[in-house]
Amino acid sequence: MKNITLDFIKGILYTYADLNTPDSNLSYKYEIIEMELEKDESIFLENQFQLPEECLFTIEDINFEEFQKSLNNWFFKNGEISNLQIDERREDNYIELFFNNLNDLIYIKNIKTVEFSYANEAYYELGIYYEYFFIEGDKNKYLVYFKYED
Repeated sequence: MKNITLDFIKGILYTYADLNTPDSNLSYKYEIIEMELEKDESIFLENQFQLPEECLFTIEDINFEEFQKSLNNWFFKNGEISNLQIDERREDNYIELFFNNLNDLIYIKNIKTVEFSYANEAYYELGIYYEYFFIEGDKNKYLVYFKYED
């Protein structure tokens, strides 16, 4: 049995964020934050990022494949790594390995994505481009997010 830790998963996320960050003011941030299983996701998100009341969002279920597609986009298609033109099969292997390591840590039961309303400008504090996911495990929930900002 593997002994995967939260620090190990964070290290992978930080590495991909660093590899994707160009030599400019644009920066990538990939993060995972542990939260208690019974905590309300909406309140946690609002408090974690000090979102104003006008920032409207919904939290919706997604399947594992949709999450893995987003992982592939953030790891290989959305930054400096995309310039390396890595073979698609290798990308898939890296995504599967990361997902399996994450699952070994969390024992994933459910994944939700956060959809922000763009009816107002309150979402600007989250970054230029971003995705937020809540992953429910057997003991805790985790907020995993990807963003780039200047």
